[in-house]
Amino acid sequence: HFFYRFLCGESGADVYDRVSLFLDSLFREMDNGHHDSTKNILIVSHELFIRLFLMRYFRWTVDQLNSLKVLDNCEICELIKKDGVYTLNEDKRLLTQSL
Repeated sequence: HFFYRFLCGESGADVYDRVSLFLDSLFREMDNGHHDSTKNILIVSHELFIRLFLMRYFRWTVDQLNSLKVLDNCEICELIKKDGVYTLNEDKRLLTQSL
């Protein structure tokens, strides 16, 4: 399903490329000092983008992506920074099985 492109639409791989561009821009803004590192960042987007954002950020495989449950409308995914490393908040965990 990751590589299947819907008629007049995008494949998961296409969205993954957009996620990569977004992350590049986000990291550039953070590196340039345009973001106070003590502040939170809120990303609001559709379900597939959020799942692929997590895949890209945590460097998950397509199989790991496929193990994620589908997000409900308005579901929150929270990344927590501890000791300089971000992890998916266990209380809001998306995975149907352990990675």
